[in-house]
Amino acid sequence: VYDYNTQYPNLIRIEEHNHFVTFSAFATDRHKTFEGWESLQNTEYRIEYRQGVKKCAEKLKILIPSERLSSVGKIEQGIIRLFKGRTDIFIGVQDLVITYLQSTDFQVVIKKTAHGKTLHEVGIMEVTTGHSWLHKSHRDIAPKLAEVLRTMKKEGWFAEYRNQVGLCPADLRW
Repeated sequence: VYDYNTQYPNLIRIEEHNHFVTFSAFATDRHKTFEGWESLQNTEYRIEYRQGVKKCAEKLKILIPSERLSSVGKIEQGIIRLFKGRTDIFIGVQDLVITYLQSTDFQVVIKKTAHGKTLHEVGIMEVTTGHSWLHKSHRDIAPKLAEVLRTMKKEGWFAEYRNQVGLCPADLRW
């Protein structure tokens, strides 16, 4: 994401983004709605996120008391825990969660654990840009790579390549 180098200061961001990263909230109750991280504050919901998603961990640990905040190793575990009523909200990277929801693995989970419940996206916590990164020793080529990305977007090549590998068309809102 945009501020990845706060964790790794030896990296240089390619200023032209190559995609968007959306952090979304999912629940089995479609009546829960949220907008932004702060909308979770002062609620009684049990909230879960996937381990290793630093943005989720940083934001949620500030807003949610530890007794109502948990993390899991896989998206699948978070979804199963929603269906079983062990948590109320799962927060993750939207594209990754949706890709999982379209998988055959998810169909197995539905049969075993959903018990008539359905999953809903109930809010957008944040949308940020995704970037490529270089070691600072390659600082001089970062502006050149940014220009190549801008040109590829302008000429339609970037969208074409992303479509060829099946990346989300929603990401193409430059």
